[in-house]
Amino acid sequence: MDDMTAIRVSMASEYPSLSADELNVLVQSKYKVDPDLNTEDEVRLSQIQLKVDAQNARQKIEELRSQYSAPETSAPAVESIVDDEWVLNMSKEVDLMTGLEFDLGGDKSFTFGLDDKYKSQLKEKNARLDEYFDPYIREDGSWDYDMLSSHRAVVDNIDAIVASAYKQGLGDGQRTLVDKAANVQSQAPVESGIGQSNPLADQLKSILGGQSNKMTFKI
Repeated sequence: MDDMTAIRVSMASEYPSLSADELNVLVQSKYKVDPDLNTEDEVRLSQIQLKVDAQNARQKIEELRSQYSAPETSAPAVESIVDDEWVLNMSKEVDLMTGLEFDLGGDKSFTFGLDDKYKSQLKEKNARLDEYFDPYIREDGSWDYDMLSSHRAVVDNIDAIVASAYKQGLGDGQRTLVDKAANVQSQAPVESGIGQSNPLADQLKSILGGQSNKMTFKI
């Protein structure tokens, strides 16, 4: 604010009972800055006094402002739920897992076995939940909504997807291959291109192949 405004604001806080017109009269009488009504020396002296008083007025205004400002508060640190106890309990539950069973309908089921190697990987991933969304964030900081939505859709509909793959196998005349896959009771996760192929998994990949060019699904 300019010098005159600073003086007016300071006087208004110092003399709250005065009206705006009364404050103007007081300021004009104290600072003779009108060259038509005052001599050159009076105007120069008033300008110097106005400059000095304005500096003090700004300091008072800042002190007054600080009295009404909200206190600075720092957000409390959010403690991670992943502590030693959480990891220990999670590890125990993972160790008890033997496989994932899917209902194929018609009293048929498909069990996808989990070996110790994959369980170790699963424990490591679970222990780093704070990095869960990292794969869905591109290098420029933007979100890959397509991959995020595709993976969420697979998780939400996995039972229906596996059942659809089984039914499609029957419809395509591949009953033998599908029955063979459905009877597997303990099979470790197989990386793409490594080990023997899983007929039911191949059917599932065939169904999902055209939905997203960024979705990779392994079963």
